[in-house]
Amino acid sequence: MPFTLPDNLPDLFADHGLILEDRRVPGRPYNHVPEGFLLHWTGARPRASNPFPAWTTIVHGRNGLPGPLYSIGMGSDGTWRWVTDGYANHAGSGNIAALDAITQGHAPSHKPTAADDTRASGRSGNRELLGVFCETTNGYPLEGVLLERWCLGLAVLCHATDRTAGHIGHHAGYTARKIDWSPTQHARHITLVKEYLGIMSIGFGPRGATSPGFEPGWRMAGRCVPSVHTSHGAWLLFDDGGVSSIPSGLYYGGLNTTPDPLGDPARIEALDGGGYSIVTELGWVYDFPAHRGTGPKAGILRQH
Repeated sequence: MPFTLPDNLPDLFADHGLILEDRRVPGRPYNHVPEGFLLHWTGARPRASNPFPAWTTIVHGRNGLPGPLYSIGMGSDGTWRWVTDGYANHAGSGNIAALDAITQGHAPSHKPTAADDTRASGRSGNRELLGVFCETTNGYPLEGVLLERWCLGLAVLCHATDRTAGHIGHHAGYTARKIDWSPTQHARHITLVKEYLGIMSIGFGPRGATSPGFEPGWRMAGRCVPSVHTSHGAWLLFDDGGVSSIPSGLYYGGLNTTPDPLGDPARIEALDGGGYSIVTELGWVYDFPAHRGTGPKAGILRQH
């Protein structure tokens, strides 16, 4: 079933520590009934002074291809911009099997082997998919904060439209003519999007925190769940909107890339007398008793 982006989308982004600037312009005068997302890069060369170097082209288009060219996207500083809630010229011709896979929630990571056939059949990726851009140079992988903000923004889009990570395709998986993004890069993005969606599905989010850069430490302010790792460690997200972090000794979700007994999936458990424990599948426990104060204090590490 087609979706529309909600008008409060900037607030939903802000709930998760992201900035979404509402700069909407009218879309092209065609029917737009998106059921999935298609990821692109602009191929521009961002600078610190200009994180959206392709913005004029994105909005107004270029010779032979009128704008807008995408619906929403992220600049090289991690800020998002909402371009249009209408039809955008982003997809071009593609493969019907790939288009169907994206709209049905099992987007391919590989390039299609069959020829483009959407136009011959009257189908349109522009009509059936919402185009999401990233301002980055061709093939340059996202890392650190930018990777987090890209994947967290994609997760917010999915959560706001009742879609899964499987509804996120990439241009190179839609048509063999394109290279954005590579299968390896796309798979990495989708893995992290799934982690964020897992946290959102139980109703928690960092609500106004920055990512990373918040004060390491911990706080007891209601229930808490561990979230996916950042470059500083693991997030702890509290149901009153507070955020803390565990330094890089504990990662949640199995994404740890260094040997670490705590680098496995974890669950939250209550402690007798108040507080909580993070219990990992390998049997390690990180205890956070209640009323220990605030500041950069670690929990108490033990093993079953």
